[in-house]
Amino acid sequence: MEKSLPPKLAKLLDKGLAYHRAGDVNAALEAYNAILKKQPRQPDALSLKGVALLGLGDAEAAVKFLSLAAKRRPEDAIIWNDLGMAQEAMSDAVAAHNSFNKALAIDPMLPAALVNQARYALANGSIESALAQSDQAIKAQPAFVQAQNVRGLALQALDRLD
Repeated sequence: MEKSLPPKLAKLLDKGLAYHRAGDVNAALEAYNAILKKQPRQPDALSLKGVALLGLGDAEAAVKFLSLAAKRRPEDAIIWNDLGMAQEAMSDAVAAHNSFNKALAIDPMLPAALVNQARYALANGSIESALAQSDQAIKAQPAFVQAQNVRGLALQALDRLD
């Protein structure tokens, strides 16, 4: 069972997330590292550090931290989806596809994972599947631009330009 964060570390995690959202990834990483120094296996800090590293272009390190986070919290669909994105950035399409599948097994309507699987399907010639998954993502989150984009690409591939 996962321990909850002590109040000081929870506050630090919130601070790191605020920095991250504001685009100050280095300050966010400092906060995540401070948490991991005290609790090296803390899944939120591991996951957020992985996402930050991915944003900085270090996909290999991102995979490392997101894999650790997924081991600590295997029921978290968002972590699996983020891991898939990092694996995809490392050009490991098979591992990415498997991670996206794990995310969807946990949360079948996670829009980001649906779009990622739709992109994978589109790239592998499964146009109808890409269209269905992008439609599901749009149903779950109507203003999801990436889902609309993949849907458009699938329709174009099907020559359904109307």
